[in-house]
Amino acid sequence: MKILTVPPTSGFLVSFGSQKFFLYPNHQYICPDFIQIQIERSYNYKLNFSAPTSFKKFVGIPRKKKKRQGILISRTGGIGDLLLISSLIRELEKFHIPLAFMTQPKYFDIFNLIPIKRYYGLLCPVASIKDLRYYISFEGIIEKDTKHNWYNLIEKVTKIKLSQKIPYIKAPPREKVNLYNTIKKEICKDSNEVFTLVHYYSGSPVRRIDPLVLKSNLEKVRQQVAKELDLKLRFVFCRYDHHEKNKLTGWIWIRTDTITDLAALCYVSDLIISVDTCPIHFAGGYRKKALGIYGPFPGWARITTYPTVEYVEPVPSTVKTLVGCEKIPCFRHGYSPCPYSKNLPYSPCFNFIRWEEMAEKIIKLLKEI
Repeated sequence: MKILTVPPTSGFLVSFGSQKFFLYPNHQYICPDFIQIQIERSYNYKLNFSAPTSFKKFVGIPRKKKKRQGILISRTGGIGDLLLISSLIRELEKFHIPLAFMTQPKYFDIFNLIPIKRYYGLLCPVASIKDLRYYISFEGIIEKDTKHNWYNLIEKVTKIKLSQKIPYIKAPPREKVNLYNTIKKEICKDSNEVFTLVHYYSGSPVRRIDPLVLKSNLEKVRQQVAKELDLKLRFVFCRYDHHEKNKLTGWIWIRTDTITDLAALCYVSDLIISVDTCPIHFAGGYRKKALGIYGPFPGWARITTYPTVEYVEPVPSTVKTLVGCEKIPCFRHGYSPCPYSKNLPYSPCFNFIRWEEMAEKIIKLLKEI
């Protein structure tokens, strides 16, 4: 973490990424180390950063109660990462320690589900959190250490043993649940129909699956499930933000405008099929049956503690032979596509997910219904 000090003479209009902020004169702001802030206008001033002397890095719960002062937790996103950190919030609540969270404003909706009452953007005025003493920054941790389970990394950073390595989230608002239950009843009218939420879109192109590949696999999975279990999978597609239906015409789509909407849809689903995105973590928290589809990103290591979740991934030797990539699993992230994707916004690794394995894992989950 670092402190940005604004001189008393003038404020500044600054930006990082697509976000813009006005920094007020004679104020201090705390922000993550990695943020590159640019002054928007031609001010004759250089931004002054310093170490957060008024805050200490959190290194475990103090033994003496009087030293258990408030904590500022920082993670830029995305939604899944915030859900993972909710397991830590569960433990800190036991000690009645004041908490605040710092993340991107577009994720504020998630605090309807995670018990945090105070949350701020990535440029947080120090005056707003002067009652807090410690900070925990989760920026870049999983990116630096891809071989470990996220929950194990949380324990390593905080020196706190997690009692449950699953997301700690509240049930969605009742009105949202009732809305999606009504939709579910309209789609699934027979007792042998399984309301199956499919979430194929990821904010990172390298973690997206070609809709046509997924559609082909799901059709085969549907037939196999019907053959072995006499159950009919009713697929319902959703994405958190943008909608691109041209490759999946004729399939059922449900629009989810907010994180709370998506959580409610996961809450009422009988089965969730998703690439490495937040629905898998909602499934873990709500104890929903789910199949995670993983490609180049070894995110499956984060869900091994979810008792109701299975996963599939491509065979590395197949990807190496047919794609030419030798870095499977790799840790490509962000908004750049895979160099082997031929400029398509999908990862070629997903083309080698075996539908037979998908069917096997789904049948295993559904046998418990």
